Parts: sequence; structure tokens; C-alpha cells
Amino acid sequence: HGGSNGVAKMISEGVGDHWVFGGVVNLTPFGMVMMHTEFSGGADGPARVGTDTFSAQWTVPGTEGKESILGFYKGQSMGLVTQWMYPSRNGKVVRRGCHVEAARGFVSAKHASKPLPHLPVPIYPKAQGVVHEMLTAAVADGPLSGDAVVEWSPKGERSVVTVRDFDALVVT
Repeated sequence: HGGSNGVAKMISEGVGDHWVFGGVVNLTPFGMVMMHTEFSGGADGPARVGTDTFSAQWTVPGTEGKESILGFYKGQSMGLVTQWMYPSRNGKVVRRGCHVEAARGFVSAKHASKPLPHLPVPIYPKAQGVVHEMLTAAVADGPLSGDAVVEWSPKGERSVVTVRDFDALVVT
């Protein structure tokens, strides 16, 4: 639970320009996977991330494919490791508040405050929006996807863009 209990944050504050990761992981060789990223290891993002979506399904039932590892840099929570595993089309991290444009068409899901059946929302090339929020809170107690809720212009309709569709977005 190092991502939510403050241990990873505390260590990150003391190690300077190094990334620290915390979360619930499987201590067997079945779940943890190390992946190289496109980032330098500095403020732009970690050069490598560890991911353990395998353990999430055993920690909290119904969370298959979800992530529970947070990255910290200089004492600040930078979000789930999925942000660096799945960068945007132009190699930037999709974060809250950033402006995005669809580089290609894809289908997202309607954002709703209550669980609803999957309602598809087609996103057309050149559609523009702002990332309203990232689905990353409380990951140790309930692993999440790291998906982005985007508010699309001009209607203001919100939809959930999965991390696997981040390559369809250009961060502007």
C-alpha cells in the first residue's frame, strides 16, 4: 500500500531526481513486469516502470486489467504507471487539464456518475477536448485503469478514453 499510505511519497521526497513507485504488488514472478518507456527518467517520466495488473484481480475481485502502482517524483504523486506505459500519439503523458485532439477515430464510453451499461461514444478525427480527470484515485484499496475522462468541444460531452486508446490522442 506504499502508494496510498505515504511511504512512497516520503522516500520520493528524500531521493531527489529519482522515481519511486508504490502500490500493491504480487511478490511472485507471475505478476510483476518491468517495461521500458520512451521517457528520460527525469521530470518528463520514468525510463522504466513496473506493472502488476495480474495482482489487482486477486487483491480486489472484478478489477482485471486494472493497475495499483503509483509513481512519485520529488515527493509528488504523478499518477498510475499506465500513463507512461501508454503515452499519447506525440509521446506526451495524458494528464488532467491537458488539451487533446483525436489523431484518428475511435470509440470511447459515455462518462456517467453511476454505473451504466457501456454506452459507446464515437470520437472522430480532429475532435478536440480537455482531460477533465484521470481515473487514478485510491488505487491501493481499489485498483483503477488510469483512463481519462475527456470533455469534448463544443458540446461539453464527457467520455472515458481508455489508456489503450491514448495513442489516438495528440496532447496539444
